[in-house]
Amino acid sequence: MKIIDGQFLADSIKQKLAIQVHARSDRPGLAIILVGDDPGSHVYVNLKKRAAEYIGIDFHLYTFAADAKAEEIEQALDWLNADDSIDGILIQLPLPSHLDEDKLVARIAPTKDADGFHPLNIKRYLAHEPDTQAPGLIEGIMILIQQTQPNIKGLHAAVCANSSIFALPLTEALEQQGAQVTTFLRPMPSDAKKMQSFDIIILAVGKKYFLEAENAKNDAMIIDVGYNRDIDGISGDAHLDSFHDTDVAITPVPGGVGPMTVAILLKRVTELHDRRNKNLILQ
Repeated sequence: MKIIDGQFLADSIKQKLAIQVHARSDRPGLAIILVGDDPGSHVYVNLKKRAAEYIGIDFHLYTFAADAKAEEIEQALDWLNADDSIDGILIQLPLPSHLDEDKLVARIAPTKDADGFHPLNIKRYLAHEPDTQAPGLIEGIMILIQQTQPNIKGLHAAVCANSSIFALPLTEALEQQGAQVTTFLRPMPSDAKKMQSFDIIILAVGKKYFLEAENAKNDAMIIDVGYNRDIDGISGDAHLDSFHDTDVAITPVPGGVGPMTVAILLKRVTELHDRRNKNLILQ
């Protein structure tokens, strides 16, 4: 088994960003909306806060009670959209069940969409419009894949995900690199047995140990986006220990996709800041 070290790659990206940002007189600004008391969300927000402060990005956190009304959050988003000191806005997911995630994400100004999952930005990316990018999570996954296997042309990839908002841009990014992609949307446990023929497997299912070694090729690459917390701690969608005696290359949880997602998020915030400043100069 080969561990794909997302933390190492993320630290390299953050170090470069810190040098660039600290050399400037202006500072990018990131605002995060956090609703409720989900433990995983608080962990990720704290990671983003520490990374932002290390790089030199102004970090603004806006917290809401778990029973907050949508109107309260919409008002905060509208205010942040209009705030010139904020370059990127992110809503930490998941949200409490009474809130419409898609509607609130769509309320973010597309030009301040730090995660890249605004429906307009997804639509533009899938349409191959100029100057568009895959969502940051997708970019992070592709970097992890390419660090392990620079050329994936002709390889067979499986995308196992609960959300088409995630699956569609990931499929597009893989196909742009020449991979042949099969998507398993909201996969059932029986679908895990279908993974044996795939060279690359991306898991974003939210089911602990969805994939065991017996259901994957001996030399497959597995990118585990899953994050599952129970009394035993944190685990991914793949049963990491079961791959110990294989030649599989796999991202651990934690320490794989998560750190890369944070690093790419902050890279995007600096890019949004530069783009907004360039547009102001042109005006």
